[in-house]
Amino acid sequence: MGRSILLLTILIAGCQSSSAHAFYSSDYDAEGQCLSPVELDDVLQGPDPGTCKQTVCWVDTKGHAHLSFTMCDGPPDWTRVDNPPAGSICEAALKALAQWGVGGCAPEAGVEAGE
Repeated sequence: MGRSILLLTILIAGCQSSSAHAFYSSDYDAEGQCLSPVELDDVLQGPDPGTCKQTVCWVDTKGHAHLSFTMCDGPPDWTRVDNPPAGSICEAALKALAQWGVGGCAPEAGVEAGE
């Protein structure tokens, strides 16, 4: 339901002006060492600054990591982490991406990619 509301907000904003744009990311599950499929996470105010050709880690207000693959900007209350320190949630998310890809999990977590 929440994602439907975000999509409706984007559509309405698109019809009225270009003052908002979508923010897409893959959410990292630290317990399962998994990255979710890329999904709409937020609607950002302001014009879309275009795409970035890099993976960026964002940490939300609850300390959860999210990876974006084309987004140059993120939610204003999230922290962009460009050079994750060793042992950080962003480093773990990037390792999961390298090992299992988007939508994949570590086998020891009991879940295989695509399930």
